[in-house]
Amino acid sequence: MPSDKSTPDPKIIRMLREYRASLIAREDEQVKRLAAQWIDIENSLLDEMQLLALQIIEAKESGKAITEQLIMRMDRYQRLNAQMKSRILEFTKETAAPDIESEQREYGGAAIDIANDVIRSQFRLAPAFDTLPLEHVETYVGLLGNGAPLNTLLKEAYPDSLDGVIKALLEGTAKGLNPGQIATNAAKGLGMGLERITLIARTEQLRVNRLVSADQYRRSGLQGVMKRVATKDDRVCMACLVSDGEIIPLDQELDDHPRGRCCAIFQIKGVKEIEWQKGPDWFNKQSDDMQKSMMGEDKWEAWKAGKFKLSDLRQNSYSDIWGQSPRVPSLKELLGGNFVVESKKKKLSNNIEEMKKRLSKRFDFPENKIILTDKEGYKFDVGDLHTQSGAVFDPNTGTITVFDIQDYEDKEDLLAEILAHEVSHSKFIPFLGEITNEEMLVLAETDGYTDYSKAYWKLVDPSSPTARFYLLRAVDETLAEIARRETIDYLKPLKLSDEWKDLFRRVHGREYK
Repeated sequence: MPSDKSTPDPKIIRMLREYRASLIAREDEQVKRLAAQWIDIENSLLDEMQLLALQIIEAKESGKAITEQLIMRMDRYQRLNAQMKSRILEFTKETAAPDIESEQREYGGAAIDIANDVIRSQFRLAPAFDTLPLEHVETYVGLLGNGAPLNTLLKEAYPDSLDGVIKALLEGTAKGLNPGQIATNAAKGLGMGLERITLIARTEQLRVNRLVSADQYRRSGLQGVMKRVATKDDRVCMACLVSDGEIIPLDQELDDHPRGRCCAIFQIKGVKEIEWQKGPDWFNKQSDDMQKSMMGEDKWEAWKAGKFKLSDLRQNSYSDIWGQSPRVPSLKELLGGNFVVESKKKKLSNNIEEMKKRLSKRFDFPENKIILTDKEGYKFDVGDLHTQSGAVFDPNTGTITVFDIQDYEDKEDLLAEILAHEVSHSKFIPFLGEITNEEMLVLAETDGYTDYSKAYWKLVDPSSPTARFYLLRAVDETLAEIARRETIDYLKPLKLSDEWKDLFRRVHGREYK
């Protein structure tokens, strides 16, 4: 918990924080509502999951290697997948989207009220100023920040759920759990879709709140600037904390990441400056243990050694969906590339190092760009959505980091699968601007390979402003999986269409085997 070595906030900042706390209370109630109805989906699919688990166990007992591809070919999986997709898409359309739109209206209306209170509190006798009509909030309801319909993004709950279920099936079978236990865990894995939905809900509701607040400040006719007010607790994003007090011109917007908790206060020109203890000062007064838990031990030690400043912890990232948002750079970025992820538990075995050399040559990928670590899998996506990856390609540094490397001891074929997938991502980057939407839509009409890749295609709405983002994602993921499948000896070669063979040839510089 934070220490009490902090300066009390002025009344206007306390008012803003109390207002923010009331929004968080609304979010909590919303999560409970959505979760209560989501449980109905889990319960309705439990029997099918148990039957699928039984089929998987029978396959294992007959001597078959249990893989993601084997599960996807099972008839029970096909039935479960169809039911799961139908129920989840129905939930996003009939339950989640209306609930989020209703909350967007509430958040927008509340934003007008609190913005007016912020303005009045800076005067002994507030001047007359214009107030936004409540109907203005409708400008933002039901839309994402990029102008796309809300349900465009909510549909991502389906592939997220699919990933969670398959992971639970594979792990449960590997651990020797019984069908009932495996099915129960798979139902929990389904909950990754609900995590996605609640992430979108909070992000889009707070976005409306921020936009309407800024619109009201502008509508007032008063001159001034906005200032970022960051939350100060042990869960705050360090990029936001060190940006506390950041000045934002009135004609711009406050950038925040998904599930961000920052808000903006209006500093009116010509009135007393609003002062409060800024994030860096607050952080410097916390205990060493608290600082380490917030920053991470490696970063904390480098910061204490004077290798970077607190202000360096703020960088920006951009997403076609979320727009620009603050992000915390990696230690490697902070140190100018002079940092390599190393295992703190044990030195990597010679066997794994030899595997790395062989695979580097096999995939024609620089050995010094393959980073092996026994740290836990990379948590991808932003916010609090905890999705793990066995490996990740970083386009900024051109490196592939493989996590949990101890799991690959004497499993070169498995490590080859992982690397083939990520190397494909690296090869696709030069084609991001070259491949046309029309070409990708043709690819979508041909057989890619499995339902897993098709889940990405289902997200594509060609008329949407986000169409290219999803098309590129679908092509990239499909190609990467084709490359991974190519390394698996016991699987038959995929029957790719001529269009896919041609794209594979262009990206990988060789024929598909």
